[in-house]
Amino acid sequence: MFGKYLNGRGIDSILAAAFRAGVPVFSTALMDSGYGIAAVEVLSRGKTFVIDAVRDFAQLVEIGKYGESLSAIYLGGGVPKDYVNLVTVAQTILAEEEGVKDYYKLLKYVVQITTDAPQWGGLSGATLEEAVSWGKVAPAGRKRTVYCDITIALPLMTQGLMEEGVRRPKVPVLGWVFEKVAG
Repeated sequence: MFGKYLNGRGIDSILAAAFRAGVPVFSTALMDSGYGIAAVEVLSRGKTFVIDAVRDFAQLVEIGKYGESLSAIYLGGGVPKDYVNLVTVAQTILAEEEGVKDYYKLLKYVVQITTDAPQWGGLSGATLEEAVSWGKVAPAGRKRTVYCDITIALPLMTQGLMEEGVRRPKVPVLGWVFEKVAG
């Protein structure tokens, strides 16, 4: 709900724009950042707040259940990359629990923008091709790794999509995620 907070104060940001568009944003490794340090400082002042990573993951898995296929754009790697990859594993486990056998909902389209190279052990320990062997990315899916700084590649990709008039055929309605968080 931080996007709602920022939007309500007229602060234009990625989070505020996501809130206005009804798109949830998950911060999977908040504690592994400068924000984690800020959180400790807030707690040291006697303030409280709750970050429920398990609930966040459950919501992301729930979102994955509704789509015909799963896709991802990875900006870098690390914990967030594996967090999204594990949504595919959760889909399989939940289907098995519901009695559906041999159900695999893998990532069909994946773009990874990174400056890490696999020979140095980067890329969060796995290339997209390796993710296929782990059953997280579809073998016949479309996958590309762009070796470039995110601040260069993402604006160029976004501009290219806009210039080509690429639009989603059906925009998912995800406002229910916000309702669950508020409840």
